[in-house]
Amino acid sequence: MPEKYKNPPIVEALFEVRFSPDTSWDLAIPGLIYERIRGRFPHREARIAQELNVVSGPEGIKQEVRTSERSLFFQEDRRMLVQIGPRVVSVHCLKPYPGWEVFKSASEEVYKALGEVVEFSEFERIALRYINEIIIRENRVEPKDYFNIYIYLGEQLPQDMINFNIECMFPFEEGRDICRLQLFVPHTPTPEEARINFLLDIGYFLTNPKGVSSEQVMEWLEKAHGRIEAIFEGSITDKLRNLFRG
Repeated sequence: MPEKYKNPPIVEALFEVRFSPDTSWDLAIPGLIYERIRGRFPHREARIAQELNVVSGPEGIKQEVRTSERSLFFQEDRRMLVQIGPRVVSVHCLKPYPGWEVFKSASEEVYKALGEVVEFSEFERIALRYINEIIIRENRVEPKDYFNIYIYLGEQLPQDMINFNIECMFPFEEGRDICRLQLFVPHTPTPEEARINFLLDIGYFLTNPKGVSSEQVMEWLEKAHGRIEAIFEGSITDKLRNLFRG
């Protein structure tokens, strides 16, 4: 069993389902889903979101900014929410993370409501993602003391490094799924801060739209979570585990 930490570094967990462009969708869908989940997510808001899309056409590659409305449904404490846009539904869990069983239960409830409202045959993407913020309260940090993923610098390169960004992609299920592991420092720390913030972002994605049926999504989600946990544990050292243990 994975270890349960006293001070887990998770700042956000999210489960996302995106449907193929040919999936029928209308403006009534968010309201219909809300009626089915309002017991857990009673507070409702609307926001405008912008997305940058890269489009290839006869004139070459262009970037398009699309604006769409998002419906958001919050729990009482606003630490868990559902976001619905055109052909995309996501469940977000903010810190303090209540544990996998709680988050999975909320995700199952939202997915069940989605299946009662939307007719779909395949997905564009399914994703489970965990974003971890790891704060090391030191002026200088040697990444390999805390992580099993780090940059090797050859002897002819400067050895002092104040920032980096590492990204790895791991295939699973014969390429049907991809797990992306990213470790980076979001901003260059100053000497006065006496700490360094790392972000460890682990996402598990379905890349084959026909690889999972609607009935298999919860099974896929459970397996995705297990693999994310294994990659997280494989990415950190015992020195970092001791910080999480408190």
